[in-house]
Amino acid sequence: MKNIVLCGSMKVKDQILKISDQLTEMGFNVLLPKECMEGLPKEIASRAHFDRVADKKNKYILIVNATKNGIGNYIGPNSLCEIAFGFYFKKKVLLLNDIYEPFKDELEGWGVTPLYGDLTKIVWQHSKLVLKYGYKCWLRRVIDTNLKRVNVWWELIMMYLWRHSGVDYRNIIRSNPL
Repeated sequence: MKNIVLCGSMKVKDQILKISDQLTEMGFNVLLPKECMEGLPKEIASRAHFDRVADKKNKYILIVNATKNGIGNYIGPNSLCEIAFGFYFKKKVLLLNDIYEPFKDELEGWGVTPLYGDLTKIVWQHSKLVLKYGYKCWLRRVIDTNLKRVNVWWELIMMYLWRHSGVDYRNIIRSNPL
């Protein structure tokens, strides 16, 4: 199951919970800010949430940058910190809406992707991520398999030489860098 960490101002808590339900229906395991669900003190909740952002199992960070106090696509200081953590820990950081103009240079430089309100774009982002990393895993398996074949052939050749020349091939194999 795909993990996604939701972030955003607690002033738009209702919208965060609504998006959480939609993402759960889409097959995501949604991780909400602890403040949203448990009412923890800010310091404890922030540390727990940053741990979730940094966790290797969580590939996506979704910032719910809704309109707040009449400011569209608002990103507050906490959300900017969560985006920075996501960038640092090589997560795919997504914005629910468009890029917030005051932080445009940083957001674009860090590769943050705006969804323009369309949550179905997350599925596309996931498929690109799988293709990117899935190919590397496949290539690594092919290389490993071929190296094993080379080692098997090397061992067969050494066994042949040992039988016909009396040289102990096991000592040669131990010194072989393959």
